[in-house]
Amino acid sequence: MFQYYLSLVPTAYIDTSGKMIVTNQYAVTEHRRAVNHDAGSHGIPGIMFHYSIEPLFVSIKEYQQPILHTLTRISGLVGGLFVTAGLAHRLLNRMVGTVIPKKKN
Repeated sequence: MFQYYLSLVPTAYIDTSGKMIVTNQYAVTEHRRAVNHDAGSHGIPGIMFHYSIEPLFVSIKEYQQPILHTLTRISGLVGGLFVTAGLAHRLLNRMVGTVIPKKKN
């Protein structure tokens, strides 16, 4: 027995130039089960389709970020990398310092 569940969501996509495309998003799920009456599995062998059109409408609008916003995000990423690398370096130094003590002259 094969069962297919199809769910449709009406969608509007608006690009940066303002052009709107009306389309659908969909999701498909399948379920299969062997029907063997001798082994105790009951059911009607066949292929069944279940359709569901969702009662909501999704609107997706594409936009361009300003260059200043992009530079701010990149600088935040670089700063976060430096902080994480410094923390890892300090932690590694402390761990190595406790395992291998410094030699006294």
